[in-house]
Amino acid sequence: GPSGQSVPAQVKDTGNQTAKVEFCPKVVGEHKIAVSYRQVQVAGSPFSCKVYDVHAIKVKPVVTGTVGQPVTFLVETSQAGPGNLEVTVNGGRVGTTAHTQGPHTYAISFTPRQAITHTVDLKFNGINVPGTTRRT
Repeated sequence: GPSGQSVPAQVKDTGNQTAKVEFCPKVVGEHKIAVSYRQVQVAGSPFSCKVYDVHAIKVKPVVTGTVGQPVTFLVETSQAGPGNLEVTVNGGRVGTTAHTQGPHTYAISFTPRQAITHTVDLKFNGINVPGTTRRT
């Protein structure tokens, strides 16, 4: 793990001189995966694996907007691990801006151009952030 602790792994022989290795990290961050065969480390080992948790992303409530006035809300990712945050409004049909508010905190803004319900979707590393689809 990121603090140097070991994470148990299950190794299964899949035949044809290949194996399947599974592990379940408990903390976010960069993990190093050391691979050896017959007690000799394989080329490129240790390998890097960046672990993240989309459930750890916090979104401050989105308020009701007014046509022509920016709607801004905060997204905090400090406990989520390394990654890329993507925000779309109405499937990308409404532009957004993001401004850093400090380490891992972003102010996301968009300006409604019509008096309709706007849907805000968040993804982290390409994965939908659970419970973050907002309608405003």
